[in-house]
Amino acid sequence: MIEFSINGCIVGFHNMHDVKNLLLRNRDIANRYLQDVLSKLLCVCDLINKSIEGKKIVDREMVQVYNQSSLEIGDLCLEIAKLEEHLLNISKLETNFRTILDGVHEVEVDLGRMMVAAEGDLI
Repeated sequence: MIEFSINGCIVGFHNMHDVKNLLLRNRDIANRYLQDVLSKLLCVCDLINKSIEGKKIVDREMVQVYNQSSLEIGDLCLEIAKLEEHLLNISKLETNFRTILDGVHEVEVDLGRMMVAAEGDLI
């Protein structure tokens, strides 16, 4: 793999570090937002439980917040999974880049040895 696409944007050796930093930032933001939504959901669940225990009618708004929060959690988990997949692809790209650089270095060393050997043959 020498490049891949994220929503039509090509990621290659030239921009992989910038894209990785952007993905890491976005993943952190999504994780923080997920924590906020989970906290909100836990509060709503607590209020719903207290209403049920007190044999009160559960407020419709609480149920709507619960449903909306549940949907947001699912969406955020999917988004985080996509970001993780892209980060895995960048990791593969980084590995390939290092492999190519190592190969180029080996060729340079071999070329240097051949040039030194050729000089010795000429003398």
